[in-house]
Amino acid sequence: MKNFCKFSLVVILLIVLETSIIGAQERGSGENANDSEFWLEEIMVTSEKREESIQEIPASVIAVSGEELTSLGKMTTAEVLEEMPGVDWNSSRDLIGSGHAQPDAGIKIRSITRKTTSDGQPPSAVATYVDGVFEGMGGNYDIERVEVLRGPQGTLYGRSATGGVAAFVTKDPQLTEFGGDMKLTVGEYELRNVEAAVNAPFGESFALRIATRYHTQDGYFNEAGGKEETKEARTKLLYYPTDKLRILLSGAVRFQRYNSGGCSQTFISPDEYDYCGSYEDVLLGNYNEMYQGTLQVDYDFGSSNLTYIGSYRYFEDTDNLQGSVRAYPNWTFRDLNYNPGEWFHTEEVRWVSDSDGWFSWLVGANYYYSKYDRTHGGEQVVAYEYPGGAEDHAPESRDAPVFDFAMAGHTYNLGFFTEETFKLSEKMRITAGLRYDMSEVMGDIGYRLNLNQTEFGNFLSPPMYIGTEYAKTLDWENITYKLRVEYDLTPENMIYAMTATGFLPGDVRISTHGANFIVLPYDEEKLTTYEVGSKNRFLDNRVQLNVSLFYYDYDEYRHTVNLATQQGVDYIIIVTPLEMFGAEAEFLWMVTKNDKVSMNLAWLDATIKDFPMIDAGAGPVDSREYLTLSDIPGTSPLTGFLRYEHTFHLAGGSTLVPRLTLRYSDGYYLNQLTQAMVDMGQLPYNYQDSYTTCDFGITWTSDDGKYSASAWVHNLTDEEYKLSAFISGTGTNTNVAYLGAPRNAGVNFSIRF
Repeated sequence: MKNFCKFSLVVILLIVLETSIIGAQERGSGENANDSEFWLEEIMVTSEKREESIQEIPASVIAVSGEELTSLGKMTTAEVLEEMPGVDWNSSRDLIGSGHAQPDAGIKIRSITRKTTSDGQPPSAVATYVDGVFEGMGGNYDIERVEVLRGPQGTLYGRSATGGVAAFVTKDPQLTEFGGDMKLTVGEYELRNVEAAVNAPFGESFALRIATRYHTQDGYFNEAGGKEETKEARTKLLYYPTDKLRILLSGAVRFQRYNSGGCSQTFISPDEYDYCGSYEDVLLGNYNEMYQGTLQVDYDFGSSNLTYIGSYRYFEDTDNLQGSVRAYPNWTFRDLNYNPGEWFHTEEVRWVSDSDGWFSWLVGANYYYSKYDRTHGGEQVVAYEYPGGAEDHAPESRDAPVFDFAMAGHTYNLGFFTEETFKLSEKMRITAGLRYDMSEVMGDIGYRLNLNQTEFGNFLSPPMYIGTEYAKTLDWENITYKLRVEYDLTPENMIYAMTATGFLPGDVRISTHGANFIVLPYDEEKLTTYEVGSKNRFLDNRVQLNVSLFYYDYDEYRHTVNLATQQGVDYIIIVTPLEMFGAEAEFLWMVTKNDKVSMNLAWLDATIKDFPMIDAGAGPVDSREYLTLSDIPGTSPLTGFLRYEHTFHLAGGSTLVPRLTLRYSDGYYLNQLTQAMVDMGQLPYNYQDSYTTCDFGITWTSDDGKYSASAWVHNLTDEEYKLSAFISGTGTNTNVAYLGAPRNAGVNFSIRF
């Protein structure tokens, strides 16, 4: 069964290759002339702030349409991004715009991702945009397309774009005709996804589009404790007062909750798991709320276009007070979290010329402000209330506080950017970009620990607090640049070379070591990248091959290391230089009018260049004691993707398209380990060997395109693999494995009217 998908795909590709050769011979003899009239479609994107064909952008850009994602059964961000080489997602559970005040926190491009610690608002390393709004919400329904720019985009996107940019584009209102669509997805693990959208024009100048979504699913290995539910909606109002002025006003809302507790998957051995090795009471999550309003104004001057986008977003999670419960040897602990609200305000204005003529330009500015105020704490609860809990040595200590962690702060950024392209000849162009950023980060963090405890470690009231408070404001000024040369070998073949820089601001951080309080170094990160690539179409636009090679010189790369030997966090941050070598290739082949092959490969070697001496609270020590892995963990050095699909034309004009997909990941380490963790035997638990997953899907579409139905199976061979792990020893219930999705199947029905 493990090799079934590989064997099937090889056989199919051999048949297709033979068919294509025979077809070519027949066309050469003058027969089947109509069969030669097919080619790869042209995909238009806006990743570089103007609409262009993806094949005309001299950069590592990849895009996928919303319709294709629907037919593949892709709904979560993790599932969307697995279609793209060099792109990954830290958590298979998270969704864009969900569960976080920062919706892009988990995206990883070329191994560059956010560094998580126990407090504050760490910046994201990948800039996510939804309909042009930085860190916007609602990018997982009514999708037009998803675009990803790989590599630092410091010129056009500024801070939080050291890894790249992920842009989610949803459907806009149309003035042409009344219509809409409905989608229903039903799958295993109680998957239910319902989407509906309606487009209503009013006269020749107004149009309204309303889209809504309901999504719920149980946890794959933790049915009740992993259940999530989302309700969201978006309204867009389009107004054309003149043929040159376009105004788009949109509002979005989302309510979402996650359950907690339930089963945890623990290690039996490094590659064997107990799917309910530890258990906590299941707690029904409360809804967090997010609201967003956006105004976009476009004015067409004829030879240039002026765009303004302003947005406010508000996130609230005030009801998350019941928390999760964990049993310790002599008492039971309840997490308490309170988030009264987080505000985000973004504005951008840009003026873009058309690309005709020998010179084209783009100038703009953007503003970003966010603030947060939240607390994280815990209290002791009586152990006998929880089956299997610890013996209660001090029942009078019910609800005694254990600690509290108060965090407040804001982030401010103002940037000015420009980019110009000069046509040196009909075939050669040079692009130069420059950006200036001012950034400010303020944090005010306080920590208190109750020292009033019994000899058994139970906490008592009234509390005897020990703790401290730390407040600081950090400021940075940065200039980033891009220089790129491109050359057209033919109208369908281009080569390019570029260098670019990016930066990621730091933050105000602390770490708690029991009653101790340590300020962590958290300065900004900077990198310079060098990339060469080529974009090509061959055989009358039936074959596409895009390749890129890149090198990163990463200064002050931050490593977040968790020193905790039990469940919990005890972070230190270590800063080192880093160098990265990588290569990516994307291949599309329209073998015949009805057969298509897609293949992607991504290779990455990210290595620490130097290990400094650090002070982790006990005097100077070699950072190799905390960074035992010189290669950056968490990313496979080699990933591959191969898909074949065939179109059957049925009687009456409808089509049936089956597709088979293979995904390969080379072996890699999941997390950074300290030498103490290696000595405890954690290394094999922290390693994921190479693995291959297989997806199968089939889509039927009516002759007029109004009706479609899809069925899909993800991870057909039920491959077992780790996404992450928490190891505190060997073979205990605190050794938790976070596993990838098992085999799961579903069906999707779509109607357009």
